[in-house]
Amino acid sequence: MRSHLFIVAALLCATYPASAGEPLAPSEPVVRGAIRGDFAYGSQCLSVPAVEFLPGVTLEMRPCRNGVDQIFEWNVVSFEIKIHNLCVDALRAESGPSQPGDPIGLWHCQSTPRQQWYPLRSNPYLPTFSIIGTSGPASNLCLESLNASTVAGTQLALATCDGGDRQQFRIQPWPPLDDKVSSAPLGQSRVLSLD
Repeated sequence: MRSHLFIVAALLCATYPASAGEPLAPSEPVVRGAIRGDFAYGSQCLSVPAVEFLPGVTLEMRPCRNGVDQIFEWNVVSFEIKIHNLCVDALRAESGPSQPGDPIGLWHCQSTPRQQWYPLRSNPYLPTFSIIGTSGPASNLCLESLNASTVAGTQLALATCDGGDRQQFRIQPWPPLDDKVSSAPLGQSRVLSLD
């Protein structure tokens, strides 16, 4: 139950400090938005290539634009990340548990450990988090952008968690929350009220 209490606040990048790795209290059961890589060398969003919402399609990083191929729903109860009724999955051709190097793609939602993704903030003063997959935080397998690349189309895979730039993400809620519109590029905190 305690692990369920931190996902939404972590996903919405709460700005108040908490101890590293501490759960944060949620405010909603599902967070909808773009999953943005917060890499030191550029910002891109998790995307479905060529808008192909098909089981087995591998996901990639592309410039953020809040397109239909970039708006995901992250459920705080099931820990599934969904897009168009498919779940983000650690695709594995062989049987057995997930391993570093397994590609990240879409598959039919089956509530399996390969489709469960947990956010973990390693630094309480940064609004970013790692996305830990397959069986919870104890698995020590994180979502990672491959090859430290800023090239559109960079693939994602599971990797041993190291807290590096390639494993840092944040959620850009969509639509914008509370009648506010961002006046800055995705991920920056300056907002304008529509009042």
